[in-house]
Amino acid sequence: MTTGNYNTILGRFNGNQNGLDLRTANNHVVLSDGVGNPYLWIDNVGKTTIGDMAEGSGGYGTILTLRYTGGGTQYGMNFLPDNDNGQACSFFNAAGTNIGAITLNPSSTVYATSSDYRLKENVTPTLDATTRLKQLNPVRFNFIAEPDVTVDGFLAHEVSDIVPEAITGEKDAVDEDGNIRPQSIDQSKLVPLLTAALQEALTKIDALEARVAALES
Repeated sequence: MTTGNYNTILGRFNGNQNGLDLRTANNHVVLSDGVGNPYLWIDNVGKTTIGDMAEGSGGYGTILTLRYTGGGTQYGMNFLPDNDNGQACSFFNAAGTNIGAITLNPSSTVYATSSDYRLKENVTPTLDATTRLKQLNPVRFNFIAEPDVTVDGFLAHEVSDIVPEAITGEKDAVDEDGNIRPQSIDQSKLVPLLTAALQEALTKIDALEARVAALES
């Protein structure tokens, strides 16, 4: 056992249990370099930060935070499989059912969410998609953090009433310190509505072409 004023390393054996405790005065686990800069920090509720940091992770109940320099060859996380066509990351619900995965193949990445018919019920056609599509408001804007980059997109709260499954978070939500808790959008959730609206438009085009052909004949 080695102890100091603020740090403790304990090698423990208790019955059939073996363990190693590394503690600071606040019951944190901290691994540092030779001059005291922490690179692994586990706080007293299990939040873990890996990378160059002054203190442990935090914010929105985060369990794991990776901090990195960025740019060049710096990456927050790498998935490098021994064999292609494998799942780099799988996602499960609280019941243990697999609901999605990030799958790697030799030339691209697939972001997959569950869509098996056996998981669904009350399946009906998407009706009046054109009317709903017209309610969407595509806009051009820049994010405040990137004033020189203009992009096309949507405002999340405007989409939430039309395609609610595409939106995460609540409009104007803030945390306990008054910081923005931003809404997010999964634009892939708009594809079914776009497809249905296009099918409706094609049906109308086919009907019009048939009428024109009949008149010309």
